[in-house]
Amino acid sequence: MTHLKEKDIIPLLDIVKSEYTKRMVEESPQTIKQDEKIEEELTQAMDIISDYEQVISQNNYLIRKYEVACKPVRMAAGLYTCPECGKIADMESIYCHHCGKKLLWIWSKTEKRTAKKKGYKKWK
Repeated sequence: MTHLKEKDIIPLLDIVKSEYTKRMVEESPQTIKQDEKIEEELTQAMDIISDYEQVISQNNYLIRKYEVACKPVRMAAGLYTCPECGKIADMESIYCHHCGKKLLWIWSKTEKRTAKKKGYKKWK
């Protein structure tokens, strides 16, 4: 059995569907009903695969947005902003409260000392 890539399946099903459409024109009325049913099934299969590809694309987008962490951008006076929306990010938050982006807090030694002095729970 050969494994096909997702991008190859829909064009192949489209070819099969067009072959059945041609065959319906050329054949007897008895086989036309069966060919119409096969054509409908192929159309449904193509729709299911297309829907699947859209769901996968949306899932990948959501994973990139909410589960792949990015380091917040450091601003003046020890403030940090979210790299996604640009709004101020709380130093104790794992996610941005404004857009939901996952934040990756990597601290230098100076930043650790400052955080401990300010009393952030993460460093107690």
